[in-house]
Amino acid sequence: MYAKPPYDPLKDLTPITNVAASPLVLVAHPSFPANNFAEFVAYVRANPGKVSYASGGIGSSPHMTSELLNARLNLKAVHVPYRGETPALTDVMGNQVDVLFANIPSGMPHVRSGKLKALVTTGAARSRLAPDVGTIVESGEGNIVTTTWNALYGPAKMSPDLTQKIYNDVAEVFKDAATRERVQASGNDFVLDTPQDFSVYLRSEVKRWGEVIKAGNIRAE
Repeated sequence: MYAKPPYDPLKDLTPITNVAASPLVLVAHPSFPANNFAEFVAYVRANPGKVSYASGGIGSSPHMTSELLNARLNLKAVHVPYRGETPALTDVMGNQVDVLFANIPSGMPHVRSGKLKALVTTGAARSRLAPDVGTIVESGEGNIVTTTWNALYGPAKMSPDLTQKIYNDVAEVFKDAATRERVQASGNDFVLDTPQDFSVYLRSEVKRWGEVIKAGNIRAE
């Protein structure tokens, strides 16, 4: 997205571990015609260029997830960027914009209050904070999983021994039940993959989102 990125994540950092990942929930105004993800896909295909999706800004996880769906499922939905998630949620609740991929902790309270309805979540499995909402994989519309993930890195060329020691220390910290509960209460699922596995995952994510950015001609503004 950037003409001159400040660093290369594959060359300038040493991957240690992807600590935790938070899926998103697709929310809509209660009057929106679709009530689940399969109906949403059918409706967007039947109304190309007419369905709008909000996001907290260009390049945010909600924006990129929507662009991924456009590319993978041959959808034509229109992006409406906001400066942050809160005003985006407000306009979806006000029926000014059709849908939003919201962070689960911020979106689900409005679903429970009846101000919004949830169409799908984006994790590999259902979120403990939204157990009644199915995933994209469950919908049968594609093997698509996206999350906002939070990782730990070191500087480039950090020694394998030090990388492994830091990983072991982090894994030990998260054996504490109270610490785990605090992280999970914020909508996150633990990953804690090894440095080797995280390195593979990081390369796959750079490739996946690079393809989405090129396909959508997305540029940071």
